[in-house]
Amino acid sequence: MNKADLAGPLSPRFCGRAAELAALNAAYDDAAGGDPRVVLLGAEAGGGKSRLVQEFVARIDDRALVLVGSSVELSEAALPYAPFTAALRDLVRVRSVDAVSELVDGATELAWLLPEFGTPPVSSAGPEMARARLFEVFLRLLEKLAGEQPVVLVVEDAHWADDSTRDLLSFLTGNLRHGALLMVVTFRFEELRRGHPLRPLLARMARSGGVISVTLPRLTRLEVADQLEGILGRPASAAVVESIYDRGDGVPLFTEAMTKADGTVRADLPSSLSDLLLEMVQGLPDESQQVLRAAAVGGRRVGHGLLAAVTRLDEASLTEALRPAAAANVVISDADGYAFRHSLIREAVSADLLAGERARWHRAFAEALEETQTLAGGVGSASRLAVHWQGAHDDERALRAAWTAAGESRRGLGYAEQLRMLEQVLRLWQSAPAAAADTGVDHVGALELAADAALWAGRPERGLTLVEIAIGELGGSGGERLAALLLRRAELRQERLQPGQLDDLRAALQLASHPGRIRAQALGQLARVLMRHDLREEALPLSVELSDLADAAGDDEIQAEALITRAHLGTREGEDTIGLLNRALELAGRSGSVRLELLAYVGLTHANESRGNHEAAIDAGRAGLLRTSQLGSARYVAELIAQNLAESLVSAGHWDEALETVQRALDLDPAPYGRVNLLLCRGRIAVARGETAVIDQTFQELAALSDPRAEAQQTLPRVQLELEQKSADGDLAGALTVAATVPDLGRGADPRYVWPLLAASARICAESGSTEELEAVAAATSTPWPVEKAHAQVFAAELTSAPDPSAWDTAAAAWGVLSRPYPQAYALMRSAIAAAALGDRPAAADSLRQAAALASGIGAHVLHQQVSRLAVRMKVDLVGSPGGTAVDEPFHLTERELEVLRLIATGRSNREIAGELFISPKTASVHVSNILAKLGVASRGAAAATAHRLRLFDLG
Repeated sequence: MNKADLAGPLSPRFCGRAAELAALNAAYDDAAGGDPRVVLLGAEAGGGKSRLVQEFVARIDDRALVLVGSSVELSEAALPYAPFTAALRDLVRVRSVDAVSELVDGATELAWLLPEFGTPPVSSAGPEMARARLFEVFLRLLEKLAGEQPVVLVVEDAHWADDSTRDLLSFLTGNLRHGALLMVVTFRFEELRRGHPLRPLLARMARSGGVISVTLPRLTRLEVADQLEGILGRPASAAVVESIYDRGDGVPLFTEAMTKADGTVRADLPSSLSDLLLEMVQGLPDESQQVLRAAAVGGRRVGHGLLAAVTRLDEASLTEALRPAAAANVVISDADGYAFRHSLIREAVSADLLAGERARWHRAFAEALEETQTLAGGVGSASRLAVHWQGAHDDERALRAAWTAAGESRRGLGYAEQLRMLEQVLRLWQSAPAAAADTGVDHVGALELAADAALWAGRPERGLTLVEIAIGELGGSGGERLAALLLRRAELRQERLQPGQLDDLRAALQLASHPGRIRAQALGQLARVLMRHDLREEALPLSVELSDLADAAGDDEIQAEALITRAHLGTREGEDTIGLLNRALELAGRSGSVRLELLAYVGLTHANESRGNHEAAIDAGRAGLLRTSQLGSARYVAELIAQNLAESLVSAGHWDEALETVQRALDLDPAPYGRVNLLLCRGRIAVARGETAVIDQTFQELAALSDPRAEAQQTLPRVQLELEQKSADGDLAGALTVAATVPDLGRGADPRYVWPLLAASARICAESGSTEELEAVAAATSTPWPVEKAHAQVFAAELTSAPDPSAWDTAAAAWGVLSRPYPQAYALMRSAIAAAALGDRPAAADSLRQAAALASGIGAHVLHQQVSRLAVRMKVDLVGSPGGTAVDEPFHLTERELEVLRLIATGRSNREIAGELFISPKTASVHVSNILAKLGVASRGAAAATAHRLRLFDLG
């Protein structure tokens, strides 16, 4: 692509963006060297994003393959993958379809983006798998191109991006690790109000390695003067500069709009930008204005042939009508169409249309699209028709187009787009008499499809509303149809922490009498929920029936459902269920059931963590999150995998990575059910690190999500967190009050959650002598896995009446075998206290040193401070070497900071550290600053010397 493809603003002079251009050039140099980079370029409307990209592209155009695509704003119907479709079209123009197809296996998957690649392959595995294949093929295509020459992929106007585009952006950012590729994503930051779906994506991307954020400020007074000189070809007078700067506030677009060709400021300046932009259009000939009014209804960009058909002008007349608009820089002409130079111009023109005029142009576009089939077969063609027919007030045609668009979106895995189109269908249903005949479903069927789309799109609150309406319309009848709706409502209620989930599941099971998939799903879903509510006796026969049904049916999906359910029950009883879950994962993938595939990942992370195999749990969690990224629409399961992964990272001592995992999941704005689990994990680390502000915020958020019917896996950890927080604050009375609730909560509950709570309560209650009820619960609670056995050993050690180092050494050894540094450090500290009480100072000193190293390595500041204070009282040198230098105050370096310090000691720069650890350069810089402050040194060299002298690397 060349410079002309990115047309610029009115001024030929590039002003005031030197630092930002340098950042883009630096990112390109890194990418060209084989380290992919992503630049997030934000500015306000009219702030000069496109001009900056144009100038950057002009500088590297002869050294790179540049592909550009923009997200499209078209009422409520965002076009799936619009910028990637445009970029691929750019590539095809340069290389041809055949040449592109030869670059990568499976190129027919690209037909989801461009019909020129043929018919999109249809697979029995379902649309979710098709989406994953498309993402992988697009990634391999970029990697192949980047192997030939540096590639710059520009995605403009991401604030209008649809869910599918955002998911592909997230996938590319997370999976581009090597190759000469730079991706530039532009967006308007003032569009990103609270709740805007791009906000969490940008937050996640900004924390990824190789991602750089660039924000364009407004121009200074001197830069506005420079811009004016470029526009006029001579310096503007001081009065003109002053007037335009004061009124335009340094926004480049405002400066252009207010400047007249004679160097004066436009008189009688309208109060609104809309009027100001309309003034630019109103000075054009009537023929030009008429065409622009039509084009404004069509969107920011309209193809030449389509616009000719809509306006009923021949090609020559259309070209002549638009020539003045192009000369005035209102529109930009490319190879086969026209775009408004700035979307604000199009918005102003569109808003100025009378209602009847707008409806007439919508009808003209709809008729032209149907007559010429300009967009036939392309992604988003039906959604365009739906918008235009609705704008033309032709409800029947708008409904048919919206229904077709919903199907397109489903096949393209764009669940949010599917939901929007189905909601348009529902809005038009009563005014379109042939709705049922046109869609092939009744109103309840349309509601059911919309509720399903809402769940997958991460909109459980909307899904609940839709499914409630559908259930109401069935009026208590419907058999398996009603059962399916009740199953969906149960899932949605769980996501929203609403009551009635078990009632729905039991009712669904009664209705689903036929031994097929609906009954299998009801059996599995009910059995798993019952187990989470500690109702094992009711769950067990359901699991047995489901296994028998699966054996008889021979259906992959039903078999996967049965295996996951058996594993859910078996893990709690101490059975080895990893084989069952791996088989379920295989069957779910083969059947195309994304729900079951991701539930299998949830089960694998849970089962491995239960067994104490944290590394296997971490591997499964990372693989599961990668799958959710590929299948982007499964957000309501992704948060469970993220929570399980974070829990295993905490167990293994990787606390910084656990926090990063939690924050990425919270950035998705999960439903309350998933949010509780994530907050509990964050809270545990905050209490152990003494982070008061985070603790307070976490408890406030948890209080807002309070649910008296919560499952044991949420209730018990919440109580444990409160107990540990009060204990850390020295509130013994408050801690005892919380501990008093534990016996009732723990009876019959899952041992995995009971034992850590019993151990924490024993620590408090032992001092008051009120341990009888706790001991009774402990005696009745099994220890199916080594983790529970280790907690039981801590529980027993807490209750010893006399100092007993051997009891604590046994517990510490159990945690050591499980590679869980935090509880091991705590047990070692208690062993040191007991040994010191018995006068065995060498043993106490050795235990303290081990405890200090473990606590320091994971950043457990509160525990490390306790160990340090004990060391001072016992006169123990925590460094531990003969004649070694004692550390007067602990440095509190976290595990991540030790990793960064190691890289500092090898002479790595911040950018190199960021690349090595897959974090952003900004995050690396923050870590370096924290390290220098904690070590009390002024330079990186001094930090490295101090680390070696004090053997700090031995603590990691």
